[in-house]
Amino acid sequence: MSVFIGYRRCVIACLLALLPALSLQAQTTREITLQQASERLLQSSPSLQLFQYRLKSLRGKALSADQSPAYELGLEAGNIAGSGNYSGTDSAEYSLSLSSVFELGDKRRERVTLASAHYQQGQLEKEAAVIDQLATLTQRFITALIIQEKQQLAHKASQLSRTSVQLVAQRVERGAAPEAELLRAKAWQAQAQLTEDGLQAELRSQLQSLASLWGDTQADFSAASGNLYQLPAVKNFDELYQRISQSTIMQLSRSTARIREAELQLAQSRSSADIQWSLAATHFADSSDTALTASISLPLSATSRNRGALQSARAELASTDNHRRITELQLYTRLYQAWQQQKQSTRKARQMSNQVIPALQQALEATRKAYERGRYSYSEWVSARQELLNARQTRINAAGEALLNQALIEQLTGMPLTAQEKR
Repeated sequence: MSVFIGYRRCVIACLLALLPALSLQAQTTREITLQQASERLLQSSPSLQLFQYRLKSLRGKALSADQSPAYELGLEAGNIAGSGNYSGTDSAEYSLSLSSVFELGDKRRERVTLASAHYQQGQLEKEAAVIDQLATLTQRFITALIIQEKQQLAHKASQLSRTSVQLVAQRVERGAAPEAELLRAKAWQAQAQLTEDGLQAELRSQLQSLASLWGDTQADFSAASGNLYQLPAVKNFDELYQRISQSTIMQLSRSTARIREAELQLAQSRSSADIQWSLAATHFADSSDTALTASISLPLSATSRNRGALQSARAELASTDNHRRITELQLYTRLYQAWQQQKQSTRKARQMSNQVIPALQQALEATRKAYERGRYSYSEWVSARQELLNARQTRINAAGEALLNQALIEQLTGMPLTAQEKR
């Protein structure tokens, strides 16, 4: 248990590393942090709880594999209930026997080795499931942050639309603008409110999806606590690729190879025939004498009969190298794509924050003032306003994409990308 606690703390640190700006404590009782959500998942996830039963099952199979062949006790009665001299029990023969098998070829050891390999793979599968579940949680948490930012942007758009209605109404009253401009401003206000309401419903759905990961049907929180725009530095790809060899996915691939090797060793051990032995004591009723009988038997052609199993086991073992290579290539491709997308999205988000949005804010303010003085048309003002909203929307999408790809990189490598520098 202590080993798993240490492991899951490492995994939490790994996934928390991609959101360094997340507050460790919720600002209100209705908010939840990524750390709090991760702890709930590890404590209550129905999917993860299934592994305790799987591991118990594998431990039971390991115990069974370590058993020696059973002893058999037999009792036999002969020469009874017949005819003539054998009509009664005066000529009966009673035999009490003990029999078992001498296993040759270290079969017991090979069974234990195979069962141990299966148990180790079960532990790795549990670790992989923990990483996958935490990665899914992180992705849903980031998506909730994205929706919250979009909702805040929609709220700003609603406020801006109300200001626009007031400003246009004043110009209409002065006769400086046609009535159609006021109608357009009111329509935009209604649309902005609809967008805000829709995002609120989408956020509730996303938070419930987050809570479902630890088995809750209703979320007892109304917001995710975090900063979408504090993005971690993009790591060097070669450094990330080196970490793949130690990832849980690759460890599972190597574990499969160990299982195939153990299966081959067990198949080879079965080429050695087992010796069956028996020892019996026989009592003769007609003479009151007792005699011992000993016997052994050895199956013939055990090696030739086992050739098919050996051929199959060798083929399965030979295929593991190809499977491992395929897995490694798939990981490389996914990692490279995620790294490229993270790099591009991070650059875009920062450029939008540092250059594009400040310029568009100044342009909107200048356009609004010019519209108030009648120098710009309403269409020009609306265009400047929409350009700013679009830029903010682009920044939200880019920042969210950067963090989602960062989460994928963490999942593929199974290691933190920033925690090491913080130690």
